[in-house]
Amino acid sequence: MSTVHAMYCLIPDLSRTLAMLCQIDDLGLSTETISILVAEDHVNGADRAMIDDNVLASLVGSPTHIEVFTAIGPLLVIGPMQERLRAAAIASPVGGFIGALVRMGVPGPAATCYGGGLRQGRVLLAIHTRTAADREVLDRLIANLGAVTRADTGAEADQS
Repeated sequence: MSTVHAMYCLIPDLSRTLAMLCQIDDLGLSTETISILVAEDHVNGADRAMIDDNVLASLVGSPTHIEVFTAIGPLLVIGPMQERLRAAAIASPVGGFIGALVRMGVPGPAATCYGGGLRQGRVLLAIHTRTAADREVLDRLIANLGAVTRADTGAEADQS
């Protein structure tokens, strides 16, 4: 186990999320520790094409899966959070998605905000970093791309 700083933010849509991932990749930062979460009901035609063509999955290095959390509906999860969310939901099915985030170290008010953002069609981005320099670069990118809200766990976590 190593210290991993987790940053979470809501991005208005998948196209801005893709732009951010491309910028992260262009800067030489790893995109393999990034997870993208979006409510399946809010994925439009252009976004569906990005997903079906594995454009997003090719950047984050993981296949696409769908998890179901009843308060939000079907949730599309791309990236390493797939297994962590599944494990958190199985360990304690009460609380759904928000409870799963809290069990992963996200503060309760932020987890509630993220659940609301997903219900409104926003994209939740979870980025795990190890260095302050990477966090500073990501802070600027997040702000420039119109992140709605942002929080850090700053906790020691397992990246799996």
